[in-house]
Amino acid sequence: MHHTSAYQSTIANDGLLHQLQSIPDSILPTSGMGLLSNALAYIMAVFYVGANQTRGQFQAPSLRDYGNLDTQPINIGTVVENPPRLDDFSMKMIPAAVSEEWDMFAAQNNAMANEIETGFLFSSDGNIAPVPPKKIVQIHWSASITLVKNTWSMIQMTMAQPLAAGTYALVGARCLSAGCLAFRFVPTGGVSATTNRPGGVGVQAEDQLDWPRQRRGGWGTWLQFTNVTLPSIEVFSLSNDTSEEGDIDIVPL
Repeated sequence: MHHTSAYQSTIANDGLLHQLQSIPDSILPTSGMGLLSNALAYIMAVFYVGANQTRGQFQAPSLRDYGNLDTQPINIGTVVENPPRLDDFSMKMIPAAVSEEWDMFAAQNNAMANEIETGFLFSSDGNIAPVPPKKIVQIHWSASITLVKNTWSMIQMTMAQPLAAGTYALVGARCLSAGCLAFRFVPTGGVSATTNRPGGVGVQAEDQLDWPRQRRGGWGTWLQFTNVTLPSIEVFSLSNDTSEEGDIDIVPL
């Protein structure tokens, strides 16, 4: 089980670390400019995106005895690079603490001006949920929703083919739009406001590579759903995209 959070700010060109503002999360409460951690208190992965970004750093009180978490490499540009640059700790997650403020910082060296820097955090309960033993099936989806840039925007998937009646495990996904940086799934049916929202790294072109462990069970089972309770998707994009598509990796239960 994991949850996906976003941070973003316009920062000065002075070579110094500046704190990024957390994006309203629906799950993790705001704490200062950061987010207040919940029971998913392990750091599973981190990545940053910025046109001239030089550093990214995650900070939490529980890490100070060991040192704050610097991330290299980072994605240089306005969108995620191909292949994505991401610090993935899923094979040995970093323990943090419950109910502490989690902050992200960045530095940049744009000689001309301030610029937007963005960071994403994947937190976990410390476990990779087992993938059911049956065959993994990849199903394409699409949507035509106008996204609100620089925040999470909700979309509904239209599946390329109907699913047979039954229950499924979601074990990976891909999401593509012109400015997509990240995405996360929102479970359907009464629990969407209180359930963690697993996600992954976005792509912006058909030939772009996904982060390999976010596909086909690499990060375990994300959630379960039925053919009539498809989850929604929240997309974080740098632009007001009007067309989205992708794939979900699922296993029938």
